[in-house]
Amino acid sequence: MEVNTDFRMYRERIDDLPLDENLRNYFSNLVKSVEYEFNKALEAKQNSSDPKDHPEILFVWDMAERIEKLLRLDGLADFVRENKNLSREELALKSIDMLIDGEFGSFNINELIDLGVRLPLAILTEGMTVAPIDGVRKVVVKRVGYRSYLSIYYAGPIRSAGGTETGLSVIYADYLRRKLGIDEYRATTQEKYRFLEELRLYERFVGSFQYEHSDEKVLYVLERLPVEVTGIATDDFEVLSYRDISTIETNKIRGGALRVVNDGIIGKARKLVKIVESLNIEGWDWLKHLLDDENSIESNEKSIESDVYNSDKILRDLVIGRPVFSLSASKKGFRLKYGREAHLGLSAVGVHPAVFALLDYFIVPGSQLKLNFPGKGGVVLPSLIASPPIVELQDGSVIEVVSEDLALKIVEKIRKILFLGDIVISYGDFLENNHPLYPQHFDIEWYKEILKKHMVKIDKDVYNLSYEESVKLAQKYKIPLNPNYIPFLENLSPDELVKVLEKLDKSLESSQDDTLEFPLEESIRVILRDMLIPFKIFEGKIVVKNRYVHFLKDLIFAYRSYKGFIPKKMKNVEDIISFLLGFKVKLGKSTFVSARLGRPEKVKLRKMSPPVNVLFPVGALGNVQRDLIKESMNNDIVTLELSVRYCPSCNIFQPYLRCQQCNSRTIQMYFCKKCNKFQDSDKCKVCGARTFKKRDWAINLRNLLNSVIKKYKLQKPDKIKGVKKLMNENGIYEDISKGVLRSKYSLSVFKDGTCRLDITNAPLHSISIDKIGITKKQAEKLGYNVTDEGIIHLYPNDVIIPKSAADILVDICKFIDDLLVKIYRKKPHYHVKKREDLIGKLVIGLSPHTSCGIVGRIIGFTDANLLYAHPLWHAAKRRDCDGDQDSIMLLLDALLNFSMEYLPNTPGGKMDTPMFVCIVLHPDEVDTQVHNLDITEFYPLDLYETSLIRPNPKNFDNKMILVSNYLGSEKSYYKYNSFSSNPLISVKKSVTKYSTIKNIKEKLDYQIKIANLIFEKDEVSMILSSIINNHVFRDIKGNLRAYFKQVYKCSKCQNGFRRPTLTGRCPRCGGELRQTVSEKSVAKYLQLAKKLVDMIDDPYILSNYELLDFDLHHSLSFSRKKKQHGLEFFMHKQ
Repeated sequence: MEVNTDFRMYRERIDDLPLDENLRNYFSNLVKSVEYEFNKALEAKQNSSDPKDHPEILFVWDMAERIEKLLRLDGLADFVRENKNLSREELALKSIDMLIDGEFGSFNINELIDLGVRLPLAILTEGMTVAPIDGVRKVVVKRVGYRSYLSIYYAGPIRSAGGTETGLSVIYADYLRRKLGIDEYRATTQEKYRFLEELRLYERFVGSFQYEHSDEKVLYVLERLPVEVTGIATDDFEVLSYRDISTIETNKIRGGALRVVNDGIIGKARKLVKIVESLNIEGWDWLKHLLDDENSIESNEKSIESDVYNSDKILRDLVIGRPVFSLSASKKGFRLKYGREAHLGLSAVGVHPAVFALLDYFIVPGSQLKLNFPGKGGVVLPSLIASPPIVELQDGSVIEVVSEDLALKIVEKIRKILFLGDIVISYGDFLENNHPLYPQHFDIEWYKEILKKHMVKIDKDVYNLSYEESVKLAQKYKIPLNPNYIPFLENLSPDELVKVLEKLDKSLESSQDDTLEFPLEESIRVILRDMLIPFKIFEGKIVVKNRYVHFLKDLIFAYRSYKGFIPKKMKNVEDIISFLLGFKVKLGKSTFVSARLGRPEKVKLRKMSPPVNVLFPVGALGNVQRDLIKESMNNDIVTLELSVRYCPSCNIFQPYLRCQQCNSRTIQMYFCKKCNKFQDSDKCKVCGARTFKKRDWAINLRNLLNSVIKKYKLQKPDKIKGVKKLMNENGIYEDISKGVLRSKYSLSVFKDGTCRLDITNAPLHSISIDKIGITKKQAEKLGYNVTDEGIIHLYPNDVIIPKSAADILVDICKFIDDLLVKIYRKKPHYHVKKREDLIGKLVIGLSPHTSCGIVGRIIGFTDANLLYAHPLWHAAKRRDCDGDQDSIMLLLDALLNFSMEYLPNTPGGKMDTPMFVCIVLHPDEVDTQVHNLDITEFYPLDLYETSLIRPNPKNFDNKMILVSNYLGSEKSYYKYNSFSSNPLISVKKSVTKYSTIKNIKEKLDYQIKIANLIFEKDEVSMILSSIINNHVFRDIKGNLRAYFKQVYKCSKCQNGFRRPTLTGRCPRCGGELRQTVSEKSVAKYLQLAKKLVDMIDDPYILSNYELLDFDLHHSLSFSRKKKQHGLEFFMHKQ
């Protein structure tokens, strides 16, 4: 009854939100649908064998409720709601004061300092992650001599909080320390250098951090930290120099603490300084020293220059098979264009649809592009406002590739890609990253704003203005010529322009109304090619017949008439052209963006490693495949570590959640391994030793399987994959019957009991219904008002899923219905037979590292391997669309099968689980990145004109319409504007070629082919050098190191040994010991390295290769050719 009251309260609260009637009905129906599925799951689980007799997901209304339930602190939700007007940072600071003042209850000093560190972190992360409970292992006051100081033990899951939040957790802990009168911490020399040694050890053997810092900077920070940042061991690597320090409990790497200092305090120093100053927090002025090198204007300008023209950021982590498509220093890649269609922004970028086919679909919609600005990258999508690519064909002609179909026709005839077209990046992405705006070429959107400024009224679309009409407008209103008719002239100097015009004037053979003809001379061809003017080679002539003809003709004839009268003082190409033509011509200044392939798009069933069907153990001595069917056939009795449970009715101790005799629910008990006796508490009453909630049980697996199959009338599958052992604290297993049904549909279960899909995100707030595969009647049934053009504006919780994902969800729906009918003895819920039946079904969206999902409703399908959803929906998961994966699961699957009891009792075990689920999203509580999303149909003229001086994007936030402008009103939820409300969301292929090629050599060949197709020889050499240095050489060295440090594993029981036994057999079960790192895997890139070295003229790389080759051939036996010699061979040696 309490659950129903909560849902009723949610429906009542909807009336208090600033919504129109459509949105109010939408959210009310959404809550009603969730309540229906919840009650169905609640009814089903009443007499089940699940760990709990009710769904374990906690539904939450808002951030306040989420934080309160995460920390289990009564009254916290009211405090958060009462202070909702405060920023997160102000609210977190105030919560510490309230805690100390006893507003949340009375606590002893240990409880107070522990909660005082976790509480502000929970507020900063909005209760979305488990960082406050799992990322902070403990907080203690240490005493050394006469001093006491605060010490925070961080664990791996702290990374889920984010850099700024982890850094602030230390600052707030210091604020707490000062309030409680605890002494400052001062690191000893040993502690400082121990920390530095760990940091470098982590970078060398474990992985990279988000930022790289010098030793001096790290030591500077460690000397001044007023609280100790320490942690538990997260990795097996041990320090060598600074070992056995009395104040540090482990010699292993403390990954959580390293991340807090490196990526939090140092990496986010600029943000932290601003927050500290705004909150007037004392004792952290020393952070400003970290910014001294960055504050000068000169250094800032240098950083801007390096951002645009230095491609190190893109090439630094370049790997085999992931091609480079664009370099800022080259003029052949992607050209920056400001704008946003309905599926762009929030890190998503757009390119012309033809680009995908030209690059042989090495990128498809959803592929991640790594960029050098404004952020780290984003998913790439087809854009209808991007300029098309231009290519040179084998016969020497130049073509503008205006469509994907044309690209497919000519792709085999291409000699060189001259220009990849525009890459469309939204203003909001620059604002979010606080990145300067860079110059943009003069384009049609810029031209539209000039027409508006001069109040020019035209009776047709600006795209359809003819050259003659555009000239008349330029002459009449003294405005620049329509950019649609201006070729690529901006890189020419005045002298080069004159030479080009002179050459074209002398060579012009024929000039008709819409055609120019030149002799087939290489110099003429190169001039036209470099100006990106399309032309054909026909009957021994160069024929220009396109939109540039009239401009070129006028320019050539004007030069012929005025070439002797060009004022020498004119040092600008724009001025010379404008002088010759008699009206203004504007070129702008192009900025090119470095880009390479990052992650490929993804739609895949989430699988553990190795994949399993059920969370039931096969045992330490079980078969390698972890197949329960095979194990039951090989052994009647298996030893499994399971829960210690007790049936009061039958007075029997057993491992089962329901008594095998009376079917009543058993209760959790304990076992003393020392006395070998059952106990009812965590301390043995006989010997006083610690007791455990699980023990080894002898289980007749064959009988257990057969009884389950017989009881539920199931068909016995060929295989049921289980886990090696249970990692949860209580030894709770999943009902084998679920594994039988999952095996039937080839489904894999995740650690929390759910089936989920990993999937790539993309934003979308409006689309035509025909592009998502639904009819007008279906759309109206979903609550939409469809425009005459068939366009709908997405509701905040609605999602469009890939067809490939829909097919997997159909199988999961069938599994859930089978589960309801055969196991729970209830009626089916989904009745899904085909993907179209999924329309209206509910899912949960959940991001990695978080513990709070958001309900979504399926309304359509796309051919692209992307999950399109409203930008607010992605932001509600604390996610943008930068190419990193997310996941979805069916709501009823989570309600029925998710259990906290299954989760591993290890740091991070609760991450990536739907502990909490929001139904109604609140725009003011989602990730703030979406607040910087621009929702306007055009950008102001000032933005284009001042981009030439690289202004701060904040200079325009008062001239732009952003989501943040509408917070607190219905306009913040939906009906966003953009340059185009009906974007193209898919192309002819949905899977990148990178994913279809399995051979690494073939991937490299394609990578080199694409580089040669776009770049000049020296640029190709730079790319190949980066592949060798950053991937090939590192991989060979790393594999060689792993080979000599490998563990030998038993082929039967998988037990590991640091050294092989003399017999080569496992002392435990007699199985054969095998290597975990083979010799061939060490040298797998050696031949590829030789190939790359031969292609590059670099003595340093050559010598590096020769040293590696020498090491491998003298260290590994595979390279030594063995030959059997006869006795005479040795006799000749005498």
